[in-house]
Amino acid sequence: DVQNGIDIFKRLSNNPTCKRDAVYYIAMGYYRLKNSNEALRFIDHALESQPENPQFLELKAKIDGLKENELRIGTGIVAAGTIAAGFGFVGLAALGIFLAFKKGKR
Repeated sequence: DVQNGIDIFKRLSNNPTCKRDAVYYIAMGYYRLKNSNEALRFIDHALESQPENPQFLELKAKIDGLKENELRIGTGIVAAGTIAAGFGFVGLAALGIFLAFKKGKR
């Protein structure tokens, strides 16, 4: 279980000799859980001590990609909701016009 692994690595991160690797694996765990905010927080912490570490930089790029994807999905959901609301309004207006026209013909 990924969350269990994160919890273990969090305990290990208190040990100075394990901290660097533990923080990386915590970030990796959050990435696998698709929790980009926590993953980014931990990988940024790891990069503070080793800003040129290729493994850290690769994970950071993956997390950034996940965040972009989350943003795209969120924007799409908002846009779809706006469009649906617009169609709903147009439909209600058309129904109102139809009913008013029908009532006027009586």
